[in-house]
Amino acid sequence: MSRVPLSRASSRPTVAGMTDEASTELLREIRDGIGATNLRLAAVDQHLELRLASIDERLESLHHRLLAIHDRLARAEEPAVELARALRRIGVDQARHERFHTRHVDVLERDLDELKDRVRRLEEKLSDP
Repeated sequence: MSRVPLSRASSRPTVAGMTDEASTELLREIRDGIGATNLRLAAVDQHLELRLASIDERLESLHHRLLAIHDRLARAEEPAVELARALRRIGVDQARHERFHTRHVDVLERDLDELKDRVRRLEEKLSDP
């Protein structure tokens, strides 16, 4: 492309000059748009950082509350477990005693039946002289 010396240049804008101005204006608009977008992104980023900090605080608070609940449940669970063990032992002992007494009652009933038989035979002997 040949350059026109300044002395010969006309004061009228050329097509190339208008294209350069349009390109420059377009580049300025792109730059301004990018700058505005960067500002909006920075604002969104700052907002998200604040929200994340708030969420972190809430999670930390919930974590401490859950730990406290866990400790309280552990303290409540231990006596319940001990009570369950004691009730189980009582149930086993009661079943053992019931079996013992059932066998003992069976033995006593047999003995009573045997005694009734003997009394009946004795009464029969006494009534038959």
